[in-house]
Amino acid sequence: MQQPDPEGRNYGNQSIPTNFVPLMRVNPVYPMSLWVPLMQPTPPATPSYPPSSHNVQQPAPARPGNRFGQNIQLNVEHDPICVDFIVTNTNFRMRITSNYKRGIYFTALIRLYIRCDTRVLPLLRLFRFFVKGPPRVCTVCAKTDHEKPACPKLSLPSIITLQDISKHWFDVLSRLCRKITGMITRQIVKVGLLYQLRLFVDESQMANEDVEQREKILTCLEKEFQKLYPGCRVHSTGSFKNGFGFQHSDLDVCIELEMNNNESSIQILENLAQCLQSNEPLFRIIEIVRNARVPIVRLVHIESDIEVDISVNNLLPIENTRLLKMYSDIDPRVRELGFVVKTLAKKCNICDASRGTLSSYAYILMVIHFLQQVQPPVIPVLQQLPNGLSSNIPNVRKREDWNVYFYDDLKNLNEVWKDYGLNKLSSGELWIEFLRYYTEIFDYDKNIVTIRQIQPLPRSEKGWFHPTIAIEDPFILTHDLTEKLSLRNWFHIHRVFLHARNRFGLQSYNDTIDINESNIEQLE
Repeated sequence: MQQPDPEGRNYGNQSIPTNFVPLMRVNPVYPMSLWVPLMQPTPPATPSYPPSSHNVQQPAPARPGNRFGQNIQLNVEHDPICVDFIVTNTNFRMRITSNYKRGIYFTALIRLYIRCDTRVLPLLRLFRFFVKGPPRVCTVCAKTDHEKPACPKLSLPSIITLQDISKHWFDVLSRLCRKITGMITRQIVKVGLLYQLRLFVDESQMANEDVEQREKILTCLEKEFQKLYPGCRVHSTGSFKNGFGFQHSDLDVCIELEMNNNESSIQILENLAQCLQSNEPLFRIIEIVRNARVPIVRLVHIESDIEVDISVNNLLPIENTRLLKMYSDIDPRVRELGFVVKTLAKKCNICDASRGTLSSYAYILMVIHFLQQVQPPVIPVLQQLPNGLSSNIPNVRKREDWNVYFYDDLKNLNEVWKDYGLNKLSSGELWIEFLRYYTEIFDYDKNIVTIRQIQPLPRSEKGWFHPTIAIEDPFILTHDLTEKLSLRNWFHIHRVFLHARNRFGLQSYNDTIDINESNIEQLE
């Protein structure tokens, strides 16, 4: 084997140009010499290299990257001194040295041993695994240039101290909340040389024709299903009925019928799907979701293009819908804040439980929990209010072995709830307080978001110690709505709340928001 010359410019039969330098790739699994051109990155305006003496103990600060590499750093602790960097658009760490002839000789020797016997390479790999451990890989983003504690996906922006917010800015935010909710607002606008009072209605809320269209779909479904199962009843659940529905919200349907021992819920859903397909083409079947916690048939109404999810004897969502509807009817600010939070979540793509984020139902529970905890509270805890009949009668109403009781007498609410009407904050002020509550106040490590009690619900009581937020279903007390929420997506949601807090809470942005424009999109 031909040895390199004293200058290190030849290796084997290779002829290396003089403008190339040897680079030892530190990889005991398959060591090899790499030869790359010596490309000096453009030095910064004020270089910050250590002095020429090699007695410096601290490494030099990383230099800004260029098109060849990122995080360029002079490593003075290595013998000889080398330059470490990460190759641009890759996860490969590179090290450049000068006149490292010992590494060249060692590489050639190891390569020779590997070629002599095929058992050498597996033994070297095994030795490397026991000495250095498995390769470093981040379990969050699957990259190899860092580990989980240093993952940028788990980093949060710093919390900026909010100054006193003016009443004008709160009024702007309140008008924004009402605009998103779809409430009618009166504004004076200039038309030519005259000023006129006009009414503005946002299109996000369901109009009368949207409600009528969904009612027709429910009537059509009940008519078709009663041909197959006489006596069945069709119930609508979800955002269409709970007061937080958008114009293009899906339609959630529950079929209530008497079960027999010969058919399972999956078989009933398959029969219902065949019943719809055998008639005139009113619906288009998308899929039958069999492996979900509650199996459903997903279809689309062809005329209106409304997506419909059908389940069988899933009766608890009916009670959830009634509970949320009651809360939304107590105070209009409940709906306003709920619409704003749902809009923020949808705009930032953090409102899809099937993709590992949170459902819109979970966000509404977060809104209700906040409005119960703010002082004075905007809404009561309906599940803790007495039933009004007698103090000796327990607040219990059973459905599917769960207690689904809540106070539902809206007309007499002021008689049983002493804090009725005491909170005078506007929806804009509540929006800022909501963002501050979930970024500064709420203790995610110790407590669970719950709307069935005013007292804090500790995680230890449930045994829910996962590192994300925990949200309890108000009726199915063993159901955590964040069971499919990944750690990466939770940090993304938390990051959105922090950016929203900083964005809407700073006075310096007051002049840049026009209430008549699509202001919520500026947050993205």
